Amino acid sequence: MGPGCFVAKVDVANAFRNLATHPSAHRYGFLVIEGKVYLDGAINFGCRASPKVFDSVAAAINWVVQHRCDDLLGVGMIEVMHSA
Repeated sequence: MGPGCFVAKVDVANAFRNLATHPSAHRYGFLVIEGKVYLDGAINFGCRASPKVFDSVAAAINWVVQHRCDDLLGVGMIEVMHSA
């Protein structure tokens, strides 16, 4: 890396929960508890396909950032670690 460059690390909280499922897949993501139906519209941690789906989305975002972005603006909280 040259002068003026920096490295950033992003941790996506509840990464799988940020990806919605297609409406055609909703028939697979519901629970019935005490007669009430609960629909889950996001991919789940325990689902076999979840890691592959998330990896595909992350790879697509990475490609766009590397090939189509001259500048990237990130907004969020920064935790600064001070050494004593």
